[in-house]
Parts: sequence; C-alpha cells; structure tokens
Amino acid sequence: MQSSGVLLVIVEPEARLPAWVGRCQDIVSDVVVLVAAAADDPLAFAERVVQRVNVIAESGEPIRFAVLVATDGDEPERTVSARQRICHALKPALSPAIEGQLLLLTDSRIGAGSRIELLSLAGSMAELFRGTQVAVSLRFGAADEADPPAELFLAPPPSEKRRSRRPPPKSGQMIKASVPPPSFAEEPLPLSRRGRDTTG
Repeated sequence: MQSSGVLLVIVEPEARLPAWVGRCQDIVSDVVVLVAAAADDPLAFAERVVQRVNVIAESGEPIRFAVLVATDGDEPERTVSARQRICHALKPALSPAIEGQLLLLTDSRIGAGSRIELLSLAGSMAELFRGTQVAVSLRFGAADEADPPAELFLAPPPSEKRRSRRPPPKSGQMIKASVPPPSFAEEPLPLSRRGRDTTG
C-alpha cells in the first residue's frame, strides 16, 4: 500500500540513477528525482536541490524518504560540502514525517576514500536527526540492486497498518553507525506526476 508523502531521489554528478526508482510509485504518493549533469559543480547542484526541497516543503506534502545517490566525485572537498548542505536542508522537511528515512546509497564503483567520508556523514546526520522519527541509513552497492532498498518499506502509520500486506524486499550490505537510532548498511524510467528534474 502507498504511504503518504514524497520520495525524493538526489543523484550526484557522475552517479547513476538506480533502475528501481521507476517502481517506487507503489510505495509513496509522489516521487521527485533530481539528477545532476555530469559537468555540474557539486555545490551549485546542492543549491538547486535545496531550492527544490524548500518548494516541496512549502507545498505541505512531507518528504517521507530522501535518497542521496553518491559517487566519488572529481572534487572531493566540494562534493563533501555539497552533501552536508543537502542533508542539513532536509532536516526540517523530513523531521515532521512519521518514520521518515534519509538513505545514502552508492553503486559498486565507490572508492575507499568516499566510503570513509560517507560513513562519517552518516554518523553526523544520525546525530543531527537524533530525537526525531527519521532514521539515517547507508548502503554501499545498493544503487546497483534490482529491488528498492528495504528502508523504503517502513511500517506505515497506525491507521494504515491493518491494510498493509507488502513484505520488504532484500537489499545490499547494511552497515551500522555508532549513533542510534539509524541502521547502516541507465536510462531513467518514467517517475512521477512532478516529472524528472535533470537540472544542469
């Protein structure tokens, strides 16, 4: 059964849009995808993402799930700063949600340095969201999976639980962060009523 709210998928420069995104309209009421062009400056793309997050928040429809698809990036310092900018902007949009999720994903190409940076980011975001109903997860390689990550199949609000019968799918490696409550681990498809944003 669908849950109310938005699934926001953010794809960094050089990252690949996961093939399972087109199947996510069964999970939430709306899907918004922001895909950076390969030549995009990470910080400029982050600002466009923040603008879209604000537009969604002003619409009154909560962001239930936010997915950031990360890659190594040609400018590591600017890429890390851009991720932090995006994640901090998501806090006021995600926090009112019931059992929301901030999910950091990579494909199998991610390097060791980027893995360490993402683990650090996941830990700091877990601390940022402490006290809210938003969990923070990190999954390496999950962007290559055929099925959506299990985190996108959270238990629905109490009013919906009796009608929900959909089991969560299996998904890639899970890695746990040190700060509770989070749990860690090419052609775009038609996506949503809002449409696919290929800013750049």
